[in-house]
Amino acid sequence: MYSSSALLVLGSLLWAMALAGVVIWILTIIAYWKMFTKAGEKGWKAIIPVYSTYKIYDITWKGSMFWLSLAAGIVSSILVNIWPDSVVSLIIATIVLVFALVISVMACFKMSKAYGHGVGYGFGLLFLNTIFILILGFGKSEYVGKQD
Repeated sequence: MYSSSALLVLGSLLWAMALAGVVIWILTIIAYWKMFTKAGEKGWKAIIPVYSTYKIYDITWKGSMFWLSLAAGIVSSILVNIWPDSVVSLIIATIVLVFALVISVMACFKMSKAYGHGVGYGFGLLFLNTIFILILGFGKSEYVGKQD
């Protein structure tokens, strides 16, 4: 059905994508480490996946917003899986997911302000997250405090 060369190319592309993903993940962890130390937190907190995200919310905005966003994602998943054919549950799940998305977008702008930047930098964090996180961590940005 498929030639061996086509499968080889596909496999090579998948490996390249996986490698790029791992590199981006490692760079993001390193940048978070630097951001945490700028905020007076211990850098090792960047290594622990869910905890690091909670700490980002905690030092830039409110830790409770992380838990609210996480709960919204869980509730949405439960609704879709319990009643997959129900239009009402799909509508509610979509509304809850949009709520979680709004919290995540707001978190980008709060992070921008917490490190002394403006709205434009918030859009950078939203659309080119890893690049702008690296700039926050390794650049001249200074932590100015939580943004309520």
